[in-house]
Amino acid sequence: MSNATFSSLAQRTANAWVETVPDFVPVPTIPVSEGSQRQFYTFLRGVAEAVRDHPEWLDLPVQPDDAYEHMEAQNRHPELIRAMRSTKRKLDDFISLLLQMGLNGSVEGQALHVRSEDIKLTAKTRARLGRFGLALETGAEETIITCDAYPDMFPAWVWLAEAVGHAPKTGKAGVPPVRFSHCLYSDTYPYGREVLTGLAGDSSGLPALVEFLDREGYSVACNRNNELNVDWVKSYGKADEPLKGWWGERTHGGLSIEYDWIRVHPVFLGLRIPEFKTLVQHFDRMPEQTQAFVVRQTKHCDRCGYCTQTDKTGKRPRSFLTVEHHGPHELCLMFPGFGYTWQSVDDAVASDIASFLTFTDDTLAGN
Repeated sequence: MSNATFSSLAQRTANAWVETVPDFVPVPTIPVSEGSQRQFYTFLRGVAEAVRDHPEWLDLPVQPDDAYEHMEAQNRHPELIRAMRSTKRKLDDFISLLLQMGLNGSVEGQALHVRSEDIKLTAKTRARLGRFGLALETGAEETIITCDAYPDMFPAWVWLAEAVGHAPKTGKAGVPPVRFSHCLYSDTYPYGREVLTGLAGDSSGLPALVEFLDREGYSVACNRNNELNVDWVKSYGKADEPLKGWWGERTHGGLSIEYDWIRVHPVFLGLRIPEFKTLVQHFDRMPEQTQAFVVRQTKHCDRCGYCTQTDKTGKRPRSFLTVEHHGPHELCLMFPGFGYTWQSVDDAVASDIASFLTFTDDTLAGN
């Protein structure tokens, strides 16, 4: 989605699900046939597309479309983020219902049997499910679910639900596992990399930057914190240090690509900057290209008071370092990652990022 507009906020919300579902990738090592895998993938993707085209099928709120600009604070429009969260919650609840049906259902032939004591499927819920091509036969003790279009999808549905349902929970409460909602049969395939590099197609410098990261041995991690994302990382701290958001990085160097559906342009890149103070202390050793990049991207101290807000004595010094580059610059040391984020990267920015990461590795690798 590139600066797209929609007929409603609900349609924007559902579209974020649609366009982040990757292409089908069969996994031959799981105990489910490729045919069943493909059928459930096609069904689930079709559900996402149907919700986008018909948000009223899930009674999603009808509100005008709107979105935040890149890095715009949510408190600038608090009513918008409340509406977005309310809409997303309803969509997540429906995906969670599909997950629970898989977790609690049993496959018999070409049908999914769900016991009433495990899941209570109300008349309203059954009507909703029916809109997506499911046929439900409800008895006193169970509901039998079939699908004429995808009769063999139920083994894959149950297998994937069980695979993610018993895995450790990460991310925000109430958000269904991205592995289920996006039909990710493999727990090692780099789906996030595939999807997000594709959606960031207007970044002319990205292919060369990704080639650099791969060549220099950065590890690839996808779907951190139960969100669709991709990280290229090198660790300069403890081996077991968890990978956090790029903006608050302290020990990992590298690059992140993320998808934030509340934004006008949801795909963006963020630079992971470890030990920023140490790097700035070696500013004189940076190549000219890297010096110019750091001076341009880093916030210059404007005496905002963030770094001294908890000081009761009035004696705490401001958190900045002064560097010389065609004049003096007071570079803020607080959360530098917020200044190193882009909606797209051209060849020049990609070269600057590679130069910065090379300097970071040369400076910190031996520490």
